[in-house]
Amino acid sequence: MTNNAARAPRSRRRRLWFRALLLLLVLAVLEVTAFVGFWIVDRQPFGYARLAQEQAALAATAAEATTAAGGGQGNVLNASLHPYLGFVYHPNVNTEAWRRATGREVNRFGFNDAHEPIQRRSQDKLLVGIFGGSVAAWVGFDGGETLAKALAASPRFQGREVVVMTFAVGGYKQPQQLLALNWLLAHGGELDLVIELDGFNECHLMPTNVLAKVYPLYPALWQQVAGAAEDRERQRRVGEVVFHREQRRDWAAVFTGSWLQGSLTAQFTWRLWDRVLAARLGAASQRLDQYVPETQPFEVRGPGTEGFTLDTIGGTIADVWQRCSLQMQHLCAANGIEFHHCLQPNQYVAGAKPMAAAERALALSPGTLQELAVTAGYPALLARVPALTAGGVHFHDLRDTFAGVDEALYIDAFCHVNARGSQLLAERIAREIVGQ
Repeated sequence: MTNNAARAPRSRRRRLWFRALLLLLVLAVLEVTAFVGFWIVDRQPFGYARLAQEQAALAATAAEATTAAGGGQGNVLNASLHPYLGFVYHPNVNTEAWRRATGREVNRFGFNDAHEPIQRRSQDKLLVGIFGGSVAAWVGFDGGETLAKALAASPRFQGREVVVMTFAVGGYKQPQQLLALNWLLAHGGELDLVIELDGFNECHLMPTNVLAKVYPLYPALWQQVAGAAEDRERQRRVGEVVFHREQRRDWAAVFTGSWLQGSLTAQFTWRLWDRVLAARLGAASQRLDQYVPETQPFEVRGPGTEGFTLDTIGGTIADVWQRCSLQMQHLCAANGIEFHHCLQPNQYVAGAKPMAAAERALALSPGTLQELAVTAGYPALLARVPALTAGGVHFHDLRDTFAGVDEALYIDAFCHVNARGSQLLAERIAREIVGQ
């Protein structure tokens, strides 16, 4: 009886040990499976720092995610109406979480840059202003340091502190860049160099306006920014985007700074559900982008779209692009500023970049308006280059910037590249400038 009583606790302990070991084995298998899963889903190995930064950025705001998810609504929904420029970023995004996660800040003028935009020239500084849309903006805050170092190392600018300021805003297209330069000069702001990096937005977003029954020279997605208060269907679709964006943000916040970040299994669970939420957000953004009411109020449609079609608007795009570039050149020359106009690279340019299957699947969407914008729009722009150079514009065709780069750079099927891509683009721009 005593022996049986003694064996019972030992047997229970063995069972407990066995269950504990079995649990550890299951957890180990789950962790290994999650590690392999990251290779499959992300096409790169798991990285604690990379995931933590991504989660922190999403927890701070989901605005960045909407572009990658398939729509430009993130920038617009976080935008603030501007009486001259259409829209700028709203400074209320300057939360501590946003700064910590992205390293970016919105200044008091609504530009995505921490610098005071109204500065005066001096002998010991080189004031550089970048104008354009989102690709130009990303060159500013992902490649700004690279650009500054490259310019400072050249004999032309040695001994001067290079200050790179970003006046580019996601979604901008001409004439917004021209107006932004005028807005800066109206305040007495000074620059030594102006870099205009554009092309894709002009060719893509003017036709997009026409499809939305909005005057092509009006700001992109103007129907989302102005005059939507009384449109119940648009309000519903905007609300749907905001709802899914906040869902994604809240899911990321659960993991940010949590012990869950130490578990591969938990992190993989986050990644899979985040993909679902991103897809829902992308679909909602697409439904919002595609919404066109039967009639638009005057404050949205402007002079109207009569006479503009996708087949005939190419000439107007090239005309506006040419005129705005020449006007920026005239303004710069009158104010002692050196002007450089750069045509941005794009994945739809034939031979522009070697791509592996993974990058190709992410970056190319054949038969879409963005492909047509480049294949039909870029040749129309390039046909105007002789007129630009004759007018004194330093023009640089950057289409081949990534021609010899095998590593993946493009992050969506529009025009956007990762931080490395922005740095390579900044290096190329610096080479073009110092080569003058």
